Amino acid sequence: MSCHSLLIDRMCRYRPGYSNEVIMTQSPTELARTLFQEEGLPFPPAPAALASQLQTAGDHVFATRKIDVTPYGIESFRNEASSDPALQDYVLVGFDGYGVNSWAVHYYLVEGPLALFVQLPWGGAYVDADQARERIARVFTWAARLQERVGEARERALIPPGWRLLAVVSTFAHPGFAWLPPQRDAAAPTAEDDSESASAGNLLAAIDEAVDQLLARGVPLGQASP
Repeated sequence: MSCHSLLIDRMCRYRPGYSNEVIMTQSPTELARTLFQEEGLPFPPAPAALASQLQTAGDHVFATRKIDVTPYGIESFRNEASSDPALQDYVLVGFDGYGVNSWAVHYYLVEGPLALFVQLPWGGAYVDADQARERIARVFTWAARLQERVGEARERALIPPGWRLLAVVSTFAHPGFAWLPPQRDAAAPTAEDDSESASAGNLLAAIDEAVDQLLARGVPLGQASP
């Protein structure tokens, strides 16, 4: 990521290899938290056990796994989670993009039956920082609640092994969600259309409703209601 007027200037201080006392003394997890803090953004609600394992994965990108594609290429991460029921848990956080206005904050989480990919505008030339900051905070708060409720469904054995809730919250790629069964292939749809969801609010509400219905019904995915 180049240090130009499109991005907050202080982000440039965190380029790997830059001779800076903060970089030299902080762990990757601490460095990631500092980067978000200095942007005036909340840190993504990554589970503590995963957040503590973050490593530098690129300029302003941190992950608990090796990545071959930068996070701006969200489709690669979505398709991987869609086609591989055995994908290992990981978290990725950071900032990535290109050009004048195609910059975003990223929070990708695969944890058990949840695969959540959040990609929201941040740092572009035409992005209203205050509005973007409020939206990011709202989505991160929602994501934390979603993780708790999916965890509850898992504890109640409502999400059998191999099932996964795939959710994509992005303004740069196709947004949507789907309950994915254990047997699936790469050609299977990766997310349900939410035709009203140019606004993320409608999509978030639709995902909430899907999880609410599962919890209220009390019948495991893939089984018919009695």
